[in-house]
Amino acid sequence: MRKIFPLITFLAIIFGVTVTTYATLWDRGGGLIYDDVLNITWLQNANYVNTSRYDDALYGFDTNGMLTWQDAMLWANNLSYTDTQTGIIYNDWRLPITFYPSADGYNDGSEMGSLYYVGLKNLWGDPSPLFSPFENVQDYWYWSQTGYEVEFAWGFSFRDIPTTSGFIESGYQATPYKPAVAYCWAVRDGDVAPVPELSTMLLLGSGLLGLVGLKRKFRK
Repeated sequence: MRKIFPLITFLAIIFGVTVTTYATLWDRGGGLIYDDVLNITWLQNANYVNTSRYDDALYGFDTNGMLTWQDAMLWANNLSYTDTQTGIIYNDWRLPITFYPSADGYNDGSEMGSLYYVGLKNLWGDPSPLFSPFENVQDYWYWSQTGYEVEFAWGFSFRDIPTTSGFIESGYQATPYKPAVAYCWAVRDGDVAPVPELSTMLLLGSGLLGLVGLKRKFRK
């Protein structure tokens, strides 16, 4: 039994099966980050709108990647992103969801809140939050796809937002005005890494167990 447990652990490592679950962000390469808490994939570039110059083409001038809520929804829903490593094209993107659309303030009641507090392990009001392995995280609101009443939609601040009376601290959830502009971060459901088929797992597992048995036979 003592010798079987290391083998089981080895198989678990190979196939991504863990005995204890931890909140982890997996860099899949190609500009894609998998969030195993939410089971969604984030674009690594948190301001891809600006990088791709989508805002320039849409408005005729550079907004640094900021769009109105309606334009942000259209951008995410129509986004076609090519994995720079595999060449696979993904076109099933969306804006993040707010789970508890009545709870403003510092909380993880949204996919962006979960990323900030759980995935990245930041604290509310942190003046220097950590964002690795992401890049281009901006210091203003990010749109959620979840609307609030008619004229507003939920948003999240990953960094301190300067205002005329001070600033809104990082990790805050509120409801910006839909016709105003804010940043956009696209996500898609699920992982982009291939999952081994059960038959393949069983075949390799039985092969390794066979090697263990053969080794024991020669020892006798």
